[in-house]
Amino acid sequence: MTIVLFGVGVVGGAAYHYWNKLKDYGQQSLGGDGIAELVIPQGSNPKKVARMLQEKGIIQDAEFFYRYARFIAEEAHKIKAGEYVLDKSMTPFELLRAIQTGKRKEIRFTVPEGSSKVDIVKIIAKAGFGEEAKLIALMEDQDLIKSFGVPERGA
Repeated sequence: MTIVLFGVGVVGGAAYHYWNKLKDYGQQSLGGDGIAELVIPQGSNPKKVARMLQEKGIIQDAEFFYRYARFIAEEAHKIKAGEYVLDKSMTPFELLRAIQTGKRKEIRFTVPEGSSKVDIVKIIAKAGFGEEAKLIALMEDQDLIKSFGVPERGA
């Protein structure tokens, strides 16, 4: 009987320590340096996202982050697909909030006034939106142009 009580006490103490460690984890800096880009595909579950975060060097322990997100923050189910630029020094709580927005990475480019179709295609291709030949084909696709509501003379 004494051994059983001792065993229950040890297990209970370990569980209490682990639970407190999980609670404190959310407010501690991840300790990283710089930024990392992360793409969360549609349909990714929280465990997979945690593994992706670890592979990118944003977190150290995917399983621990997952448990924090699920049991302490209770927000693992709110993670959304999207393209994120993440600060490696944020806290796990801030990280969890950041990956709930579903944002897309913003890419800016400038098209100077008077640019021709070819000039515009080169600018768009350089910004990373595809190959020039495919972009030109899309610009000349009349069905696609009509689907955007562009008048025939405007295209």
